[in-house]
Amino acid sequence: MGVREGETATYTVVLDTAPTGTVTVTLTSSNPDVTPSPATLTFNVSGTKRWNVPQTVTVSAAEDMDLAHDSSMLTHTASGGGYDGVTADSFTVSVIDNDTASLVLSTEELTVMEGGSSTYTVRLALRPSNTVTVTPSLRTPNPDITVDPASLSFSTSDWSIPQTVRVSARHDADKLGERAMLDHAAAGGGYDGVTGTVDVAVADDEGACGTKCVRISPNGAIAEGDNATFTLHANPAPTRDLKVRVFVEDLRSTFLLAGDRGTRTVTLPAHQAAVVIRVPTQDDAKDEPNGWILAQARRFVGNDQGYAVQKDSQGQLGLQQALVAVSDNDAPPAPETGLTKFVTFTLSQATIEEDAADPWVDVDISLSEPHTPAGPPGSVTPVLDSRVCFSGSARRSRNLHQTGDNGYDYRVWVTEDIHGEIAERIDGGACSSASFKRGETQARMRIEILDDDHEDSGETIRVGMERVDLPKWRRLGVGIATPLTTLVILNDEGATLPAGHPVVKYGSLVKSFHARITAQGAHGNGARGGWNKRFLKAMGHPDYVDYPQAAVTVADATRLWNHGGPGANTAWNGTVEAVTYAERYFAGQVTTPDPAPVPEIAIAAGADVTEGTAATFVLTANPAPAAPLDVTVTVATEGDYGITAGERTVTIPVSGSTTLTLATTGDDADEPDGSVSATLAAGDGYTVGTASSGTVAIADDDVPEITIAAGAGVTESTAASFTLTANPAPAAPLDVTVTVAADGDYGITAGTRTVTIPTTGSYELTLSTAGDDADEADGSVSATVDAGSGYTVGSASSGTVAIADDDAPGSVLPAAHPVIKYAALVKSFHDRITAQGAHGNGARGGWNKRFLKAMGHSDYVDYPQAAVTVADATRLWNHGGPGANTAWNGTVEAVTYAEQYFAGQVTAEDEDTTDPAPAPEITIAAGADVTEGTAATFVLTADPVPTAPLDVTVTVAADGAFGITAGERMVTIPVSGSFTLTLATAGDDADEPDGAVSATVAAGTGYTVGSASSGTVAIADDDLPPPAADPEVTIAAGSGVTEGTAASFVLTASPAPTAPLDVTVTVATDGAFGITAGERTVTIPTAGSTTLTLATTGDDTDEPDGSVSATVTAGTGYTVGSASSGTVAIADDDLPPPAVSVSGGDGITEGGDALFTVTADRAVAADLAVTLNVAEAAGPDRVDASIRRHRNVPWWCC
Repeated sequence: MGVREGETATYTVVLDTAPTGTVTVTLTSSNPDVTPSPATLTFNVSGTKRWNVPQTVTVSAAEDMDLAHDSSMLTHTASGGGYDGVTADSFTVSVIDNDTASLVLSTEELTVMEGGSSTYTVRLALRPSNTVTVTPSLRTPNPDITVDPASLSFSTSDWSIPQTVRVSARHDADKLGERAMLDHAAAGGGYDGVTGTVDVAVADDEGACGTKCVRISPNGAIAEGDNATFTLHANPAPTRDLKVRVFVEDLRSTFLLAGDRGTRTVTLPAHQAAVVIRVPTQDDAKDEPNGWILAQARRFVGNDQGYAVQKDSQGQLGLQQALVAVSDNDAPPAPETGLTKFVTFTLSQATIEEDAADPWVDVDISLSEPHTPAGPPGSVTPVLDSRVCFSGSARRSRNLHQTGDNGYDYRVWVTEDIHGEIAERIDGGACSSASFKRGETQARMRIEILDDDHEDSGETIRVGMERVDLPKWRRLGVGIATPLTTLVILNDEGATLPAGHPVVKYGSLVKSFHARITAQGAHGNGARGGWNKRFLKAMGHPDYVDYPQAAVTVADATRLWNHGGPGANTAWNGTVEAVTYAERYFAGQVTTPDPAPVPEIAIAAGADVTEGTAATFVLTANPAPAAPLDVTVTVATEGDYGITAGERTVTIPVSGSTTLTLATTGDDADEPDGSVSATLAAGDGYTVGTASSGTVAIADDDVPEITIAAGAGVTESTAASFTLTANPAPAAPLDVTVTVAADGDYGITAGTRTVTIPTTGSYELTLSTAGDDADEADGSVSATVDAGSGYTVGSASSGTVAIADDDAPGSVLPAAHPVIKYAALVKSFHDRITAQGAHGNGARGGWNKRFLKAMGHSDYVDYPQAAVTVADATRLWNHGGPGANTAWNGTVEAVTYAEQYFAGQVTAEDEDTTDPAPAPEITIAAGADVTEGTAATFVLTADPVPTAPLDVTVTVAADGAFGITAGERMVTIPVSGSFTLTLATAGDDADEPDGAVSATVAAGTGYTVGSASSGTVAIADDDLPPPAADPEVTIAAGSGVTEGTAASFVLTASPAPTAPLDVTVTVATDGAFGITAGERTVTIPTAGSTTLTLATTGDDTDEPDGSVSATVTAGTGYTVGSASSGTVAIADDDLPPPAVSVSGGDGITEGGDALFTVTADRAVAADLAVTLNVAEAAGPDRVDASIRRHRNVPWWCC
């Protein structure tokens, strides 16, 4: 048996012979992660859990934290009822692991200040099979950025412990920030090919503004649905159109539509000092916190005309930003039912500057009334435990060593006494505990804001509150009124210079001069130091614009460069060109060249792959970018091949092309082929070409191996069985070809047939054998797996079941022999004798045996009494009136034929006195409709029943992709006349239209096709979109039942739940029929419907009829519909005791037997004991006596 980790599979257990008492079967698993349920099974001699009714066992495989497939041996041990010490064959449950190896990085983005360092952590998501080495490396080497350590090692014991990586950035003299992609490659322990990436941003630590600046300001608060407006200012007004890139985002809730978020270009027209920016907000019906719309001036498009972006609050340069407050106008939702107290928490302020004089923000938590739960004196008071969790874009410091200088934005302080004035320790977890004890109403935490010196857009801290032990909160009537709020940190840092500025255009030259000044130290104010600083003043370097000496001119630069000879002073190489450009730039004479064309990005998929081989996609930029270009790619997958779907960033280098490699995982599980697709998403700095998407097919390479095992030997008329096993279990029902061969005449049709192995991985092939009265040699039947598509044949490819003849030796009777010709009548007499047992030699038993002697039955030819004659048979048949003794129906004709047969008076023509048996007519009936993953059934019936197993051709057709193989297949109807065709359907996670499967009887040999020649079973898809509201649950009662038959109620959830839904049902009963009244929980699956079955007990007591009702009661996660209750009538099936009468026989002569007939007014189910009082009347020849006797009225009698 195969089962996926986290899922279940089922099988059944049944006893093969009747026990003498109750039998308990104990199930044991060798692996604690594999659990059979129930752990014990009980089989009874009769009644409920009857010994010959299969009971279902559900095997559950628990989720684990490793990458290995697993297995468990299940054993079954019986005790009691004559089964002590009996064990069933153990079998192995194969657990298919569903985990995917991945690296857990504490962040995907890391900011490092020049001259400083920042850290992040790495750990493994799952336990590896061996040591794993993770190597971090810069995608593009950069001497200014270092990573330590060079590699990380994780063992099978410390795989889940985060290890720290430190990224350091050297200080330089320019005003340029830098970016780098830090890749992580894992190897070993099942992690080969697993990768992860951290985007590293190096923030520059210089900043200034010249005489021409741009800033942005807000225009007042709004309500949702209004336009948020900002004003973009230029001072002075530009002489030509000035284009500025402005970034817009909402900092709380979702007031902006997706199309209004992100970066836009805003134009300040020539000679206009300001322009208004309008950002629409959406007016929805959702209650949400008030929020902010942020607008941020970032950079210039084209010619910056010498402008820089300025933060007006302190006159410093930066990614300058403004905030417009947005208020929500929707009413809050109704509180939870039954709540009497509420917790609110507020922040002492909604926004705060990074460098605020008072860096503390209080988080005040209030309970609307004191926590005073009821309880007897001295009882333990329930504590209301909650968690306050911190998230958002701001980085949280975990200890005193993680400061703003390290890039951290805030710390959270708590105290052992939550009501203390100042907290006493730093909480390093993602969430901090807050509890209310008896009488408490207030609690506080504090947020300390750190200045991180980063040029960021301002960060947010989202503060949320969660209830711990939610049932306790609800039981005590306490809810949370404000589950989430947000704190906005306003940035105070500077921004970069425009691209055309001399410091940027000649960055390397400027950096060399700045480094020279730094190296000179105190001597930097001398003549050489002065010329260096005067050069940087000429270039407009923000650190030297106020240097007291005059800026270097072109003439100065030429003279200094030629000092000692033409071009001899190499330290001044390039300065003449640089100063020439700077003079023209600051005179407004530099025109910005047309921007380079934006690269168009195309993507091409590589060749299709087999699982375990990486899929590749080639991204091409045309033209090639001037600098590494980040492109957003959306990855989607079909199938479980270990690829993480979602967006990722791919960097195209200046060469113009890069390959995106997506590793796939190989396993031992048979599953459908899949695919991975990569689609280019729109982004900054590029356009998306027509070749915007590509798909690589992923072929599964795990083909199941099929083996077959023969069951135990059988006696004729008992079915032979073979178990076919697919390893691994197939992902969809698998058709396998099997050749059947037979030795002996036991009614088995030899030849090839197709069997379907379901996704459980096992199928039992059952071949019916025919029983007869002929002594014949023992035989056998064999089944061999043939080669086919989609599987391989294992070494155990064939099996044989021995078939034993159960007829006593002797000559085979001819077809015309009375025993053969009247076989059914003969059998009824033989069964009657067997039932009479020791009483079979009495008068009635003697007549039965004398009849069989007349028929020439081999067991009674030597019976000492005379054979029944035609006259005897006539008299016995008419005993009690003409034809009254129905037990002797047909005996007159049979004895007449037997006398003629043994007198040699039956001719060949006479032997075939009956018409040949008609060819059976085959009809088919469809079973109930099913949900995907549940087998559809069809019942084929032969009328009359065949005298030997009958092969019938059935054509299967399917509507929808539910894993059913369409086409013809052969089914064998046994001599019982009925066969159930089971067609497994495959379940999946895809929402799809409902479908159907139909089965049609095709014409064939040895049978005719009836009018009911076809049937259809509807297949319902069980994958639905999530419902918009709680499902409404209704209940419908099934038909009335007779005691001993289960009553049923169908519970329906509309719409169907997205996860199994627990519903509370109250059961009430009228009458003593073994049903336990009270509440019970019923789980409605995602199919939306389930049947509640209530078993009733049958007895032999005549009693009034009764009923059982089931009522849906209110609960969590659903509402109760109008059809909330139903009742099933229960009929008593026990009749009053039968009326018994006695009639006397004919008169007799003394010494003879006096005959009396005891008659019940109806047939009885079992022998009925009757007490008779027999009295002899006094007279000359009689004895006056009274005798009390007991007689049994047999069940077959009158």
